[in-house]
Amino acid sequence: MTTDSAGVEWLLRLVTATGWDAEQTLQVDWTSAEDRVGSRLPGDYKRLIEWFGKGTFDDGYVDLHVPDDLAAWTQFHADTGVLPWASNEQEMLFCWITDEAAPEAWPVCVMGVGDDDGDRFDCTATELMVRMLTEPQHPYTIPADYSSRWFVSFGDAYRLAPSGL
Repeated sequence: MTTDSAGVEWLLRLVTATGWDAEQTLQVDWTSAEDRVGSRLPGDYKRLIEWFGKGTFDDGYVDLHVPDDLAAWTQFHADTGVLPWASNEQEMLFCWITDEAAPEAWPVCVMGVGDDDGDRFDCTATELMVRMLTEPQHPYTIPADYSSRWFVSFGDAYRLAPSGL
């Protein structure tokens, strides 16, 4: 598990908002994962992946990318300076703007596939997810006709281990 506690409150809010039962956490070799991606990754994202893994929020509204998915975007990242950490069925990309040296300082943006620019948010990936799920006035809010919020796991190539390891 990652040891950095900054931003944990957003993760706990996301767990509450989705009713996610994180009885197990993913054990990820982050050094190897970051080598495959070609970049260090924010601690916020690491916690998000360890708790949720690969899957979808609200039936395809946001599909969370695991590190192997991120590695497929390396050329896009090199060309655009953004690295997608999630996407959805409406061809939207949820990205980090990687112009800061420290991954913890990367803001996020939401953009359509093929867009040159996106809408920038000075927050973490997890904070953006919470705001989209819980704030009806957010520009990328989850559709109002959903009466609840949820996460569905797609399974994962990473080994599952009991909580607390």
